[in-house]
Amino acid sequence: MQETGVCYLAMVTSAANPRWPGDVPVSNLRGAGLPAPSVVRPAKIMTLSDARIVRRLGALPKADQAKVVAAVQVFLAH
Repeated sequence: MQETGVCYLAMVTSAANPRWPGDVPVSNLRGAGLPAPSVVRPAKIMTLSDARIVRRLGALPKADQAKVVAAVQVFLAH
């Protein structure tokens, strides 16, 4: 992958909010650094300069990451 100096981010929101198409439930809250049931919302993505990222709070399990990537691909294909 080409180094661009930006990070692609997807919105993370409470699982209690109304669901959107493509939402991916976070299967390991503790590993992701989240305090409550949450979903990743691939319909809302943005970029942020790598320099603005101070620290990592957690990480999604690989299976969740794959689901998020698949959902983003669906949105970008339309």
